[in-house]
Amino acid sequence: MKYIQLKECCCNYVSYLHNKFRAINGVSRMLVMFFMLSSFIVLAASGCSGNDHSEYHGGQHDSPVLVSLSLTPGSGVLAPGETLQFSVRTCYDDGYSKDVTNQARWDVSSADLANVDKGLVSALAPGTVTVTASFGGLSAQAEITITGATPVGLTISPESGVLASQETLQLSARAAYNDGTSQDVTEQAQWKVSDTTIADVDKGLVSALASGTVTVTASFGELSAQAEITITDADLVSITLDKTELNLLAYQSDTLSASANYSDGTSVNIDAVAEWTSSSDDIATVSRESTEAGTTVTVQGLAPGTAVITAAYKGQTAQCQATISDNPIVALEVSPESRTVVLVGETIKLKAMATFSDQTKADVSSTAEWTSNDPGKATVDKGTVTGVEEGDDLVAITAKAGGLEASVDVKVGYSYIILNGVSEDVPDLEKYLGYKVEQDDQGNYHIYRNDSEVTELEIPATFEYENVPYCVSGLDKEALHYCVSLQSVTLPETASYVGVSCFNGCTQLKSVKMSDIVNYIGEYAFSGCSSLNNLTLPSDITYILENTFENCSSLTSISVPSMVTSIGKYAFVGCENLETVELPASLESLDEGTFESCSSLKTVELPQNLKSLGEGAFKLCSSLETVNIPAKVTAIPKELFANCDNLQTVTLYMGTEEAPAVLTSIGPGAFLECKNLFKNLESVAIPATVTSIGDQAFKGCSSITELIVPDDVDPIGDEAFADVSHITYHGKASGQLWGANGMN
Repeated sequence: MKYIQLKECCCNYVSYLHNKFRAINGVSRMLVMFFMLSSFIVLAASGCSGNDHSEYHGGQHDSPVLVSLSLTPGSGVLAPGETLQFSVRTCYDDGYSKDVTNQARWDVSSADLANVDKGLVSALAPGTVTVTASFGGLSAQAEITITGATPVGLTISPESGVLASQETLQLSARAAYNDGTSQDVTEQAQWKVSDTTIADVDKGLVSALASGTVTVTASFGELSAQAEITITDADLVSITLDKTELNLLAYQSDTLSASANYSDGTSVNIDAVAEWTSSSDDIATVSRESTEAGTTVTVQGLAPGTAVITAAYKGQTAQCQATISDNPIVALEVSPESRTVVLVGETIKLKAMATFSDQTKADVSSTAEWTSNDPGKATVDKGTVTGVEEGDDLVAITAKAGGLEASVDVKVGYSYIILNGVSEDVPDLEKYLGYKVEQDDQGNYHIYRNDSEVTELEIPATFEYENVPYCVSGLDKEALHYCVSLQSVTLPETASYVGVSCFNGCTQLKSVKMSDIVNYIGEYAFSGCSSLNNLTLPSDITYILENTFENCSSLTSISVPSMVTSIGKYAFVGCENLETVELPASLESLDEGTFESCSSLKTVELPQNLKSLGEGAFKLCSSLETVNIPAKVTAIPKELFANCDNLQTVTLYMGTEEAPAVLTSIGPGAFLECKNLFKNLESVAIPATVTSIGDQAFKGCSSITELIVPDDVDPIGDEAFADVSHITYHGKASGQLWGANGMN
């Protein structure tokens, strides 16, 4: 405390001289000023630097009190092997703050999941940990989510905005992972603006400086997303909606869009920044969702009546009247239908699905009346069940809607566990279920129980080990890989996770039964399962990852779940007996080699929402005869249909004035050696929007009698039309469909 006492002495001495100074004038004051300055310098040289946070209060000094610690960032998302640097600052009662990152004591709640050194957190395994910094008797905490999944998408919300000079707008960044989860990564993302003279950005907070338009970019790992911010000097005149009336049945929905209109005549979409409200949430709700494709505002009808939907922005409002008509519920289901398990203090989510008189279905979880027959053991709120107290008796959770009800039984008190068959990294089959796993000289694994080799494995939902109850929530990576004796596996209704390479190399595996709560299937999960011929994919799957069904040569048909938006690289490569594939309307992309060498596949119906096709997606599909390329596809990639010997018809949208075509390129070898392509047509036109054709794009397409090429195409690759009988260059290719009617 010597330093603080010295400063107090210094402050008292200066105060004394100041009072004397006011009483004198002229030369005397100048002499005293010199004396005061000299004295102060001597005191400062003795240690009174003025850099301390203490203050002089009326001649009495009070020692500052540490009141709090602040931890930055407040949360984080990492994958195993990644790191994140935290910092901690003090806050005293006099407002002083100091970085004490290196002086604080750091701890994590689980050393198995992460470790920390001077604020640097290193992720070790998937899970959630709490990071704690302690200093001066106080502590601050942040939660870290460690995910085993890979980030596959990044979105900014809102993706656009309008500001006046000196205003601010908070943007947020959210990462989507290949297991279907998402996390807010606003604080972890790197932010920048395209022009720092117009605006700046700090952790997503955009500050307007001058009129103009800037692009704000958030980067997270290798991913990035952008938002466009307009800064204007014009005055906001009004806002308008694209619809002023909506007529819906209960649980039908429609979209709304809002625009801000300015005094300079400009109009800007404000869906992402407007405040949306409904005059009656019991009749109709309004919600906003931001994705990579943009922001969608949805009005959902709930019950008969009229509700006014209002958009508000900077003092201006616009309204739409939503009239909802009756649509009775004729059936109600709660999923999962079978018994499920919840831990004390944790939650699980149930879903109530209603079928209406018009045969449409909707999730009514948020509006249904939920009850528990034993709230002392488990409570429920809008389908979210919370475990309260362990017990052997099942708790009935019931949803009521539209005069109907449905129930599901819940068990409270088990610990969740992910099983692994052959690794000591996570709980194994032998330790918990009594199965014995052995490896032979060829590197294959065999499962035994009671000295008998297991060919049919049914994993229980719950069990006890050393008097501890467990609930099986999934199978980890390589859990049963190369178990060559297995023929069938049944996963419990509680399992939602099938890890990477889980069944890889199980050559005798014919069927796997999974419940609908499975929402993640890892890469290579069924790779090399050459006997697999009976598989229904769970409805909650949203991605099919790379090589998932590689060389499943006995698979004859597959129905892709309705929520899947992308299918990864080589997902079905080598499925030589695959004849039929049902693709959902939600599908937006097929990656490289998705169906390569599926030699029995004859037809495939590509959904209209499909936007991108990967290189070689149908390469060597030698039985493929007909394909319809959706209108949103902008490029025919390299070797898309290479060596599809029997391909005869490729239908592709040519465009109209109202809805122009968007195809711009045909990649190298796209139709290489498609010997029967368009063999029944006199002539075929390439769309006028195409500007480049790659090497050998149509090489070997010897059945094409005449190919009409727009004369604006540049470049045209080497041997692009080798073996095509006749080429005609035409100023503008006409017609509706390419391959369906030739030149119409």
